[in-house]
Amino acid sequence: MRKVWIYKRKNINGWWIGWYESNQRRAKALPTKAHAEHYRQIKYTQLNSDVFTGIVVAEWLQMTEEYYKNKTVEGLTESSIYEISLTLRNFLRLTNIISSKQLTQRLLEHSSPILTQKIYTNVDPLLRQSINKLPIEQWL
Repeated sequence: MRKVWIYKRKNINGWWIGWYESNQRRAKALPTKAHAEHYRQIKYTQLNSDVFTGIVVAEWLQMTEEYYKNKTVEGLTESSIYEISLTLRNFLRLTNIISSKQLTQRLLEHSSPILTQKIYTNVDPLLRQSINKLPIEQWL
C-alpha cells in the first residue's frame, strides 16, 4: 500500500500533499484543507489501483476450495499445496473464525489427529517424544 499524506509547511500558505512515486518524493500545494483531502483520496486511489480494498462477501470455505482447485490446475506439487494449507490455516487463526482444532483438521483434510501427527515428520526429536506421549487414541 502506497501512502499519501497531508501536511502544512511553515511560513507558506496552503496545504501540501506528499507521496512517493517511482521511488521519488512528490508534492503538490492546494489552497484549502478540503481540497487537499479530496486530492489525497484521488491520489491514494491512483497509487493503489492494484490493491483490492473492498469487502469480500463469499464464504471462507468456498474461497479456499476454489483456491485449491486453481492451484491444482496450475500443477503445484503436494508439498506446495500443503504449504498453502498452512498459510490459510494461520490466516484463519488470526481472524478467529473457527477454533484451532477444527481448523487444522478441516483445512488439512485430516480425518483424525493421528493423521496430522504422521504428516509432521520434520519435527525436533524432543518435540516428537512429547507428541507421542499425548493420549490421541483417547480423544477419538
